[in-house]
Amino acid sequence: MICILWFMKKALIYLWLCFVLLVQTIPAISQELRTDSRTLYVHKITLYDKFGDRIDQTDQFYARPYSPAVTCGKCHNIDEISKGWHFNALDPETNPGRKGEPWIWMDANLRTQLPLSYRIWPGTYRPEDVGIDAWQFTKKFGRHLPGGIPKIPVTTDESIRNNQRWHITGKLEIDCLICHSADPSYNAYEWSKQIEKENFNWAPSAAAGLATILGDTKSLPKDFDPEFPEFSLDAEPPTTRYNATKFEGESQAFFDITRYPADQRCYFCHTINQSDEQSQTQFQRDDDIHLRAGMNCSDCHRHGLDHRVTRGYEGESKHSGNPVLETLTCRSCHIGNKELEHSQLFGGRLGAPVAQHKGMPIIHFEKLSCTACHSGPWPKEQAGRIQTAMAHSLGLADDHRSLDDPPRIVEPIFVEQDDGVIMPHRMFWPAFWGIKKDGVVNPLPLDQAQRLVSRILKVPNTEARKYPGGWKSITTSQIQQALERIQTSLNEEEKAVYITEGVLYEVIEDTVTAEEHEAAQPYSWPFAHDVRPAGLSLGVRGCGDCHSSESPFYFAAVAASDSAAVKRMADFQNKDIAMIRLFNFSFKFRPWLKVLLIATCVIFAVVLFVYGFRVLDRFFK
Repeated sequence: MICILWFMKKALIYLWLCFVLLVQTIPAISQELRTDSRTLYVHKITLYDKFGDRIDQTDQFYARPYSPAVTCGKCHNIDEISKGWHFNALDPETNPGRKGEPWIWMDANLRTQLPLSYRIWPGTYRPEDVGIDAWQFTKKFGRHLPGGIPKIPVTTDESIRNNQRWHITGKLEIDCLICHSADPSYNAYEWSKQIEKENFNWAPSAAAGLATILGDTKSLPKDFDPEFPEFSLDAEPPTTRYNATKFEGESQAFFDITRYPADQRCYFCHTINQSDEQSQTQFQRDDDIHLRAGMNCSDCHRHGLDHRVTRGYEGESKHSGNPVLETLTCRSCHIGNKELEHSQLFGGRLGAPVAQHKGMPIIHFEKLSCTACHSGPWPKEQAGRIQTAMAHSLGLADDHRSLDDPPRIVEPIFVEQDDGVIMPHRMFWPAFWGIKKDGVVNPLPLDQAQRLVSRILKVPNTEARKYPGGWKSITTSQIQQALERIQTSLNEEEKAVYITEGVLYEVIEDTVTAEEHEAAQPYSWPFAHDVRPAGLSLGVRGCGDCHSSESPFYFAAVAASDSAAVKRMADFQNKDIAMIRLFNFSFKFRPWLKVLLIATCVIFAVVLFVYGFRVLDRFFK
């Protein structure tokens, strides 16, 4: 009898939920509101949970966390917003554009650092291709995700459902406030802590300071049913305790919203920290010149309701199919073209000074991007190390973080693009266990690598603390043991390999061999910030800034580690170093050549003058 009542109760609840979702969907589409004013709408709004029920903040025991999708979706088209650049990585119709920073899956125990992306960027791997599902991806990188990706797979397989625990944690919704909150108390660090606790549903409420979350879903058993917690003894889901000072009445709260996100919001995910010994401290470095001039990130990286954020690189208009984006590049703002009909392409947009570049040979504008001379740190004898928010969890309080923590990312690296234009890049070298078949190398799924080689490479916890990020150097003996162990699980046509520091290792006739391979090449992506003013750009001291015998632009040392083989910057520009040295050496004689040319012109003028008078004299005679 109890079982029958339990099933009836569950069936009624599911029917009710379907009804609620149907009712909530209709007004969400029909009530898309707009003001069409430059005046910002005051967001004093009613909060709703994911089921569409109004939130009663006075209920301290059974209140659910608020849902940004349902709450904001009352007025805004969430489906359109979800197509934005930060959320559309899985959309096959979205052109991935030029390469960007990947997510780097770090596993010090496996000596693995893999560049991952849901976008089709050459040199990256899709997470599912290396055995990383949506659940693992969210757990690992949700700290710096605004929500919305990856999409939760629809499956009826209970083993997958229970393993991924979506039914307990809820999905990680797009949190509008993570960018658009003007409230300085919005806490992105709190967002990351809730992700760590697997409180995906609760993260937006906690980060906005709307509620304090007690408990976590991480400690709940896999068979926990959130709809019937009474059937799981000694297991309690998180409790949402709303902050009464944030509300007016039972369910209305005030959101301090801005159309133009503050730079600090962008910096949480897009900040970098120079971490090598040559770098200046944070307080000695200057901000981007645009920020110092009073601009903010969204002045150039703008978007409409579709949230397709302008990235600002030349050629983006072709990738996106939107010609207006061409007006927001460096060249269009600072140089322009007055022969075009679009007024915003004349140059000087947003008060940008129109660059003159007097005396600069035209070939520089054909072979170099604006950022090559104006962006990033001034190049030194050795490429500088940096840490990024996405790769090193910057922005999160951590007393174990070291400036030497892997992955080792270096900048600026001047790389020649497919179109022959040289741009500054950031670069890092992948490391992973892989399978080579017909000359092509693919990473070994991480769970398989964990099962096969983790014991061979394991470092005791007490000893791991001695090494930055727990990453200890791997020996040739360990590589051989691990590869031989992996080989036992492969077919005859497959070969176990290990890639690290730009080299591919494999076992041939009981000997570990090393060779260069395309899969071992570094992954690099162009960058544009921080922009330096004209007085600090390359070339301000003359041609010798680049065209000298030891110019960092061509000859700076680039290496995957302190012990790895060193390359020169020219190696990434498809240039012959000997020819570059010879060409640069000629610049030592440029002053003499100028004197010689001037003297030749003077002599020619004198000769012309003298013989000209003789011709005139004969003519009159």
